[in-house]
Amino acid sequence: MTTKIEPTIELDTSTCLQLLRVGEVGRLAVSITDHLDILPINYVVDHGAIVSRTAEGTKLAAAVLGRGVTFEIDGYDAAAGEPLRPHRPIRITGRRFPVVGHEAWGTDRPRTPRAAPE
Repeated sequence: MTTKIEPTIELDTSTCLQLLRVGEVGRLAVSITDHLDILPINYVVDHGAIVSRTAEGTKLAAAVLGRGVTFEIDGYDAAAGEPLRPHRPIRITGRRFPVVGHEAWGTDRPRTPRAAPE
């Protein structure tokens, strides 16, 4: 049995921002030295900008040093399904971060859970 894999679809800026607005947690990929760090962050979309709070450390250093960063969230079409292919990691590490509620963002806008976009 073969699985038909749909081609990748490029999204325009407006669609990206619309999809980002339904999420709350994303991943920020930064490289300060020759080592790549991928870090979870809480975020909001405000007037077309992705806004996040951070303390001193890797994320802030990446922003101050002017290095490129990448931000992403995930979603998928559960009805269409997606085949999983195993990959063997070279190294596995982890970090645990406390979850910050919307009160700490200084906004009255509640962050209610939403269904993932289709």
